[in-house]
Amino acid sequence: MIYGKTNIGLVRETNEDAIYYDAENKMHLMIVADGIGGHARGEVASQKAVTTLKNYLIQHFDAYKDKEKLLEDGFREANAVVHAFQERLPDDEICGTTLTCAFFDKDHLYFGHVGDSRIYVSRNKHDIEQITHDHTYLSELARNDFKTFVELQENNLSRANNYLTRAIGPEKTIKIQVGHFRLKKNDYIILLTDGIYRYLRPLDILRLLKETTSIIQFVNVTMEKVLELGGKDNLSIIIGVHSESEGRS
Repeated sequence: MIYGKTNIGLVRETNEDAIYYDAENKMHLMIVADGIGGHARGEVASQKAVTTLKNYLIQHFDAYKDKEKLLEDGFREANAVVHAFQERLPDDEICGTTLTCAFFDKDHLYFGHVGDSRIYVSRNKHDIEQITHDHTYLSELARNDFKTFVELQENNLSRANNYLTRAIGPEKTIKIQVGHFRLKKNDYIILLTDGIYRYLRPLDILRLLKETTSIIQFVNVTMEKVLELGGKDNLSIIIGVHSESEGRS
């Protein structure tokens, strides 16, 4: 089962987030992207990245035994498409996007990631863990400085001091985080953009997951909570839950 939503938020004039999910496809594919760049450039970048990656993964899924290599090639294709669009813009205009993806392959989850959107995993609603790295200046610093790490976890650092160190589109080549792990029954996979986690810490998200009885209710309640807290950015979230029947397919 998979469900997701995107929302423009309460301040922005356009929604530069893009999402895709398909619970019917055997991959149980989930993708989120958060565009960067003004004048709707971010909106174009995120849509191009999501569409290109989706098409590549679906069309080539059976041709790759190595699913991490499939993700890497799909991300590079998405980067090439967005970079080609960037190259047609004036030199002083920026166009790019984060891109985060997960899919099931029988009893394994495979994921790929560039930027500062996130993937969280919760095992049977008992805990929650971020499995992606934020590709931002402060997050890179926090991996080597515990004080920065704590302040970042508590959302006590100014967003003005942070910036992306990696994104889809601005550069011709891109370094992609990929990985996989074995799924267990009732593993919840949550993909979201920073419009969500700038207001809700991981433990807040876990609490909402425990308090709701379905993934649809969880997504709706999470959206409502973020909008109540200010909703200054676009916000997007997708959640998938793994069942034993999916693992045996």
